[in-house]
Amino acid sequence: MNRILPMLSLALLLLFLAAPAQAERKVALVIGNGAYKHAPPLANPVNDARLMAESLKAIGFELVNGRALTDIAGKTEMEQAVRRFGELIRGGGVGLFYYAGHGVQVDGKNYLIPVGADVAAKTHIKYELVDTDYILDEMASSNTSVNVIILDACRNNPFAGRGLRAVTPGLASVMAPKGTLVAYSTAPGKTAADGKGRNSPFTSALAKAIRAPGLRIEDVFMQVGAEVEQATAGEQSPWKSDNLRGVFCLTGQCGAPSTLAPQATNAPKATGGSHAAAEQAFWDTVKNSPNPADVQAFLAQFPESELAPAARIRLKQLGRGQDARQPGAALTCPDSFAGKWTTTYGEMVVSLEGDRASAVYGYNNRHGELRGSISGGVITGEWVETDLASGRVTGTGPVRLTRSVDGMSFSGTWSETGLFGKGGAWVGKCHP
Repeated sequence: MNRILPMLSLALLLLFLAAPAQAERKVALVIGNGAYKHAPPLANPVNDARLMAESLKAIGFELVNGRALTDIAGKTEMEQAVRRFGELIRGGGVGLFYYAGHGVQVDGKNYLIPVGADVAAKTHIKYELVDTDYILDEMASSNTSVNVIILDACRNNPFAGRGLRAVTPGLASVMAPKGTLVAYSTAPGKTAADGKGRNSPFTSALAKAIRAPGLRIEDVFMQVGAEVEQATAGEQSPWKSDNLRGVFCLTGQCGAPSTLAPQATNAPKATGGSHAAAEQAFWDTVKNSPNPADVQAFLAQFPESELAPAARIRLKQLGRGQDARQPGAALTCPDSFAGKWTTTYGEMVVSLEGDRASAVYGYNNRHGELRGSISGGVITGEWVETDLASGRVTGTGPVRLTRSVDGMSFSGTWSETGLFGKGGAWVGKCHP
C-alpha cells in the first residue's frame, strides 16, 4: 500500500501536466445607444455595437447578457450592466468594454449618455450620465491581465442647445491605468463621424482588424487609425492611451496561425501564415493612402515583407524616394527611434524600453516631457510642458510621431486638450 500511494500521486501529477492549458477567459460588455429622446438621435451606434459583438464572439469573447446591449434608457441600467461586467471579470482573464453613442467631456472628465438622459444644466450630469471612471474602477479592481476600453463616442455635444454649453469638444484623454488600453475613435478634443453607411468609419475598420490572427493589440489600433484617416480624408484620427505590460493579441496567441472562420464581409485574405495575413491586412489599409507616413509605417513594421517592394514603389510615387534601409544604403543615424533629434521644439532625447517610449525636450524657457508607447516606428503618447521660471504647467495633450523609413527624420502632430484646443505639426531630424 505504501508503494501504491506515491505511484498513484505521480500518475495524477503527470496527467495534470499533460492536460492542455485552459484558455484565458475573455469577457466583453458591448453597448450601442442611438435612439436618444432629448438629444439628436444617431443612426449607427446600434449597428456598430452589433457588428462589434459579432466580431468579438468570433474571436472567443463571452458577451455580457450574450449580446450587444442597445438603447439603454438610463444611468442606473447602464451602471448595472457595468457592475455585472465587473462581476464576470473578477476571476481574471481579459476584459473589454465597447461603447458607441453620444459622449461628452465636462471639466476634463468623460461621460457616456443613456438614451433617456435629459441634461438641462451642468448639475444634472451626476444624475443622468455615466462617468467613465466608474468603468475604469470596475476593471481596475478585477484580476484581469489585460483591460481594453473602446469609445466610439466623440461626437458633438448633444446638449449644446440647452443648458450644457461651456463644454470642450470631443472626449478628454485619459492616462490608462496599469494593464489597460483606452482607445478613442478620434483624437482627444476632436469629434468623430457617425458614418454615411450602416457603421461608423472607426467601428467598421475595428471589427475587421480584430479578426487578424496574431496581431498585437497596438498594431490593431495603428491599422485602424490608418484606415480611418484614409476613409475620412484625414479629418478623423483615432487615438489610444495604453499602459500594457508585455505582448497581447486579441485573437489567439501572438504569431499563432488562425483557427477562426473568415469574416463574411471584406476581411483581409491571408497569404499564408498569420504573419502574412497581418502584413496583407495592414497593406490593404495604406496602399491607396495619399499620406507617405502611412506607407512608411508599413515598411517600418514589415521591412522584409513580400509587399515591401510595392510599398517602396508607392513611396516613390508619393515623392519620398526609396527606403534607405535597403542593402548597401548608408545609415548616419541609429536604426531606432532612440537617440537625439533636432525638432520643431528644440533638441529632444528619446528613450525606449520595450514598447514604452519617453522623451525630454526644451525650448523658450520651457521643459517638455513625452510619455507613451512605440509600435511599428510610431510613437503615440502625451506631452506635458512646464515653464522653467514658475514651474507652472503651460500645456498638455496627445502627440503622434512617425519615424521615416530611412531613419533620418520623423513627422507628426500634437494637440492640446486644454481650453485653447491648439495643435500643429511636430517634425524632427536625426542628430548623429
